[in-house]
Amino acid sequence: MARIMPNLLIVIGLFLVSIGASAQVHRTDQIEVELISETFTVVPGETTWLAIRLDPIEHWHTYWKFGGDSGEATRAVDWDMPAGTEIGEIQWPIPEWTPFLGSDLVTFTYEREVFLPMALTVPANFSGEELALSTLIEWQVCDEICIPGEANFSIALPVAANLEIDPQWQQAFAETRSTLPTPVDAHGLVAEFNDHDGKVNVMIKADGAQFNDIDEAWFFPVERRIMRYAPYRNVMLDGERIQLSTEQHRRYDGSRTTMEGLLSFVDDAGNLQAFDLTASRSPVAWDNSIEVELLSETTNIVPGETTWLGLRLDPAEHWHTYWKMGGDSGEPTSLNEWEAPEGTQIGEIQWPAPHWLPFYDTDLVNFGYEEEVLLPVAVTLPADFSGDQVELSTLAYWNVCDQICIPGEQRLNITLPVGTVPELDAGTQALFDEAREAIPSTDHGIRSMTAVAGERVSLGFEASDPIFDDYSEAYFFPDQRRIIKPGPLREVSLQGNLLQITHKQPRRMLQDLSEVYGVLVLENDAGARTAFDFVNPAADANSMTIAPLAAASNGGTADGYGEGGAGLLVFMGFAFLGGMILNLMPCVFPVLSIKALSFANNAGESKEKQRMDGLVYTLGVVVAFVTLASVLIALRAGGEA
Repeated sequence: MARIMPNLLIVIGLFLVSIGASAQVHRTDQIEVELISETFTVVPGETTWLAIRLDPIEHWHTYWKFGGDSGEATRAVDWDMPAGTEIGEIQWPIPEWTPFLGSDLVTFTYEREVFLPMALTVPANFSGEELALSTLIEWQVCDEICIPGEANFSIALPVAANLEIDPQWQQAFAETRSTLPTPVDAHGLVAEFNDHDGKVNVMIKADGAQFNDIDEAWFFPVERRIMRYAPYRNVMLDGERIQLSTEQHRRYDGSRTTMEGLLSFVDDAGNLQAFDLTASRSPVAWDNSIEVELLSETTNIVPGETTWLGLRLDPAEHWHTYWKMGGDSGEPTSLNEWEAPEGTQIGEIQWPAPHWLPFYDTDLVNFGYEEEVLLPVAVTLPADFSGDQVELSTLAYWNVCDQICIPGEQRLNITLPVGTVPELDAGTQALFDEAREAIPSTDHGIRSMTAVAGERVSLGFEASDPIFDDYSEAYFFPDQRRIIKPGPLREVSLQGNLLQITHKQPRRMLQDLSEVYGVLVLENDAGARTAFDFVNPAADANSMTIAPLAAASNGGTADGYGEGGAGLLVFMGFAFLGGMILNLMPCVFPVLSIKALSFANNAGESKEKQRMDGLVYTLGVVVAFVTLASVLIALRAGGEA
């Protein structure tokens, strides 16, 4: 009996403690809400955990800390607790991406029972026998409608020498911790974002193979007015990188420099992972297997002076982009649809010397760049430009290839303040210097010739000095196809001031090879390269000028027709001539005969009758065509609305 009594007292004690730690459950028709503790007891100076338990009925949900397009997060406010006691922020488990059926709205929710943990720290000098706390909990539970709710909750926890885990909630707290995202300072992911062309792109890079087996991914921002979550949402899974793209919110702030949010993804095995992120702004655009960026050599732009921009292309390992002529396959990079102040001059891309890229175990050869390359472009603002800053924008198009080719396009922009003296950008200067060194020289005295013999084409080069002795390899990159068959035959003979490169003829070789243009690249044993450009003197002009969209309608002389009145007369003359030609078409002859018979019937009538018939006929033609034109104009206007 003496042995039984202590055990019985322990059981009774634990039962009384559990009663002390119990809390009330608030129930509605849609949800149960409860404030619980992970432990029966608290210890002065130590931390335990409370949690808000939310258990909605089937098809109903509560919200993450930011609800997305609608919904309010759960809150615990107005805490009443002993002095020195601290309650931490709610720890939010990974939310669910919940599209609202029949709309483009998306909410961030929990469609299940969820526990929202909060750290409870008791002051070390707390001397009471029991820690009593109370708070007001506010929530919103939704299905097709949302119902807000609130209730006061209290909990009392005995003070003890050790924390005693409550087995009722032990598994719930453990499972909740497994669904909490990894904090920003506990992972090595690098997050960036940009906002090109009306899109918001969030880019995350891992050090290793962390993203290799991802099946689906989401980005949850923590504030409004950043992005539209639907209907457009694109996820790019690219090895060690993820990019998530959506349309910008209509009130998006383009001046933001950081963006906080949550990356969540599911792997092929169905495991859910998440990471808190703070993304910093980046001018870099990502696409499959490549980074693309529009850079400036200077930190400002001076009206009337040339500023150099550059398109930076950085393909992934084993991938490549193309020169202005891609060789046996591939399309060159281009910059199109420039947007700049009126009168701005935009130059052509300046192409660094390409590389000879045999395509695996085939006879094909590509001309391009396997590593990072900068393609410079000259930009000159009009000298009378008076703004404080300039935004320059272009639509970049590229092909990036390995065993397959992936085309990409992205509108890129850059904003530069207007200055009086150019200021070099230390961050980009090295890239522009390297690009200039790689651009082939046009100032050389090397003569070239082409000879065709049998099935071969020989390209000969002669210099005034024995410059070819310093090199062991030579490549010629023609600027058009059907001049040489790049592979597999390529015989090179270097001797003093003479160089000969021999290839097989292409299948459909050009008939006239008297003038062949392209780039000659020489390479020594150490891999150092020198390039010479054989430029076509008849090649078109090197730049374009940004013109106003409606120059002709603003008093200009568009298309060389002079002033508006003279242009109208010219168009009327052509219209009359076209009508005359139509009347001579064979298909019109039957109509002409009907006209003639109609006039013949009036032969015996008075002049007034004949004149009236002619006027009515003319009026009928004019009214018919004006009506037809009006209908067509109305239809066109309706289609463009």
